[in-house]
Amino acid sequence: DLPILDQLSQDCELKYSFDEFISILEMIGVEHHTCVLLCIDALNETANYRLWKTGLLSLSQKIKKCTHVKLAVTYRMEYEKSVVQDALLSEDEDVYRIVHTGFASNGLKASKQFFDYYRIPFTLYEYFESEMENPLFLTLYCKTYQGDEAELPVLYERILKNANNKVHMNLKKAIESAGYDETENLVFPVIEAISKMTLSSGRRHFEKSEIESLEIWTTLGLAPRSFITQLLRENILHDYESGGKTYVYFSFDQMNDYFSAKTILSMLQTEEEIKKYVHEHVLDIANGEVRNWGGKDLFVHVCALYATKFRKECIDIIDVIDDESDRMDLFRAYIESFEWRSEIYLNISELLELCNRYFIEPAVLWNSFINNSVKQNHLLNADNLYKVLKQYSVSKRDYLWTIFINGKTTDDDRIAQLIEIYNKGEVLEVSDKEQIRLLLILFSWVLTSSNRWLRDTTSKAMIEILKNHFEYTEYLLNLFSDVNDPYIIQRLYGIAFGACVKRNSENKEIFKSLVEFVFKDIFDKDMVYPDILLRDYARLIIERYLIEY
Repeated sequence: DLPILDQLSQDCELKYSFDEFISILEMIGVEHHTCVLLCIDALNETANYRLWKTGLLSLSQKIKKCTHVKLAVTYRMEYEKSVVQDALLSEDEDVYRIVHTGFASNGLKASKQFFDYYRIPFTLYEYFESEMENPLFLTLYCKTYQGDEAELPVLYERILKNANNKVHMNLKKAIESAGYDETENLVFPVIEAISKMTLSSGRRHFEKSEIESLEIWTTLGLAPRSFITQLLRENILHDYESGGKTYVYFSFDQMNDYFSAKTILSMLQTEEEIKKYVHEHVLDIANGEVRNWGGKDLFVHVCALYATKFRKECIDIIDVIDDESDRMDLFRAYIESFEWRSEIYLNISELLELCNRYFIEPAVLWNSFINNSVKQNHLLNADNLYKVLKQYSVSKRDYLWTIFINGKTTDDDRIAQLIEIYNKGEVLEVSDKEQIRLLLILFSWVLTSSNRWLRDTTSKAMIEILKNHFEYTEYLLNLFSDVNDPYIIQRLYGIAFGACVKRNSENKEIFKSLVEFVFKDIFDKDMVYPDILLRDYARLIIERYLIEY
């Protein structure tokens, strides 16, 4: 491969060297007394993006000699270790690093606008989906929505299914002449062939002529040009012109990773073969060092499909990596992938053991619990958060969880946004009442917070929820009755009284059951709970029932 600066000269069709090009830009800046900005977008989409590791450092050194020329580059975060030398970010005071977080700061508003446009109900499930902060994912989700709560791989499969239907419709004559009917999936074998070429070459961008010369076209008996045109129209592939040639690549980088992972699992049969391939090719681990950080997303997709196939996890692949921070980085990506995985072959104890082994920051685990909190039967839902947090002593819980949750008060934080929504009396749709139960458990653990605003606002939000779902009031008091944090129990009794006062329907029998529980749990004991405020809330609950009935 040519040095990256020589490639830039070719792509820009310059008749002089890139050094001369920079000098010309400097002269323009001097003449007009202005800054000339040289922008290079999407470094990670370069055919051999690893060339940037040295090329970018060389380019930045040339730019630093100028007074009027400045450089701006963009790349996806997961490629940072592959395209940027550490020294450039950590040692150069003239380098500024800006992270674009998509819709993170206005995720709720943006997501609701997307859902309203496509006339899709915006439920708690979608609200906690962190990928909803990604505009590309939002578009993908909305366009493939079928009335369910689909995981990321399902969305990719639906994209191909929709594209296959369009291909059959628009190329009907050619497809029927080749002997196929509309039930056959012709798009997937083409995507698989492109994925194999991606894996064997290490590239993600190909000349269109390379795609047209794949053997799959002979196997299928179809003409490549019109088929590829259909894939471009359906946004499965994108193309662009460079150096007089047309290049083609997958529209969604993660879709590329998913189908490449499927291809790996179809090519290799045994556990040992797959692990060896990941070691040698996906991550390119040599002498205990990861040499291909661009393979991180592919790695987690392979982990997911491996687990589905063999009903076990393969994260132990990273044990051969020497650098602790590199193992931590890969394990973080693995944990975050649980958000879109449908099958996870770990129990909560095994997961916590892995978190300790790979020294993962508690915030990574807690954020994953929050993002998956309302998913039924998920390893990281609110039921399992309850089990994890309940087992801690108060001091350990405060250190690991409460300090974390105290920071969840900014406007761009999803749980803070959701608490504010319910505090204002607004509601989100739910696909199942179980989501409400799980949400109430999550909110109950927020009550450990020593942040007064967060604790008070959460309390009012829970009252707004319980006034419409009064049946969960006794459930929460019972669930948390033996938790070792008086902060939570006291607040829950205050919330329960608020729910009694504000409930929207009579619920006499549910109210009676609640009163009986409160009396037995607080007063009908030899030793009455030594918290006067809690006892006052409990008394008010009982008296409220007696006044009403």
